Amino acid sequence: MRLPYFELFEPATVPELLTILKREQVRPLAGGTDILPLMRFGLLQAAKLVSLRNLPELKGIERRGETFSIGAMTTLSEIAGSPIIEKDAPLLHEAALAVAAPPIRNVATIGGNVFQNSRCLFYNQSVAWRRERQPCLKAGGEVCLAVPGSRKCFSVYQGDIAPALIAAGAKVRIESKKKGGSREVPVEDLFTGRGAQPLSLRSGEMATHFVVPILQNTGSGYAKFRLRSAIDYPLAGAAAFVAARKGTIASARLVLSAAGPGPVIVPLDGVAAGKRSGDIDLDAIARAIPKNLPLVNNHILPASYRREMLSVFAKRAMKTALDRV
Repeated sequence: MRLPYFELFEPATVPELLTILKREQVRPLAGGTDILPLMRFGLLQAAKLVSLRNLPELKGIERRGETFSIGAMTTLSEIAGSPIIEKDAPLLHEAALAVAAPPIRNVATIGGNVFQNSRCLFYNQSVAWRRERQPCLKAGGEVCLAVPGSRKCFSVYQGDIAPALIAAGAKVRIESKKKGGSREVPVEDLFTGRGAQPLSLRSGEMATHFVVPILQNTGSGYAKFRLRSAIDYPLAGAAAFVAARKGTIASARLVLSAAGPGPVIVPLDGVAAGKRSGDIDLDAIARAIPKNLPLVNNHILPASYRREMLSVFAKRAMKTALDRV
């Protein structure tokens, strides 16, 4: 399918970018691995795009004290190939390596992966397929095609990077031309929990950097279920992060991908903290996963099987994290 006509802005500085975002109804274009296919399939109507490729301020990995500042335009290959990320932020390194295949990672960016749209078999289809059906909620209609009669969108967020960032306690720096235009928020605050509109970034705002803490005495693991070892989005994914103090687990975080309209933080109160790593019951970790995850039959595998795989891969990720702490 042909890419529709659009106007392209190419700012040379971040202030120029923010001015364009404030003045024009535009969408940012990073690596293009998500937004351009959506436009080709007619799923995204964007008459104006603003390219981020000429903004060196948004690229690169910099250590600042006990954090890494990672530009939103840094490619996943750069993150996966960074020795300092592999050493001091191994969860992010592992998640970046799990995304797609090398040719895609060479152009896909950390920002683009985090801000990707949620997906559904009844939405991510060709124009011809959708023409034979009424539009779903995510496409601006009034019904959910996956759950007939429902007024709730059940599309699924299938990113690898966001769960890893959330588990590691990362924040995102957001800039705009508005009053008090710079702010930092936890990465989990980027997600609304609504399938039709899964992201909370407001008009005129731009996520410029991700701030990842560097912590000692920690262990982490990322586990991803997919049908093919490359290219595929996760059908179930889990990022686990644990911190130890004086031989016991001080804190533990588990974040799921492909479990709802955004990353799902699993409550682990009483499951891990205060225990030695070898004493933690992995089945209890799996039981902590909420029973009411909004999974329906809108992907290539049944919801019941995907739910089961979330438990399996959550235990794998947590075991890896505990073995590494």
